[in-house]
Amino acid sequence: MHTPSLMQLLLVLALAVIFFGPRRLPEIGRSLGSALREFKESFSSGAAPAETEKTAQDEADAAGR
Repeated sequence: MHTPSLMQLLLVLALAVIFFGPRRLPEIGRSLGSALREFKESFSSGAAPAETEKTAQDEADAAGR
């Protein structure tokens, strides 16, 4: 798979402006950015819920002693 050329990127950008309009493009960009950020956070914190659960359980055991 090759990297898209500058002309291909400009064509995709022009089609996006025509299809969505210049007012909605920033909104779409923000939505995509936040979705990617959430995906990365959930992917990188995949082991964190188990650790958090274990820590909460340890704290409950310590408080019960």
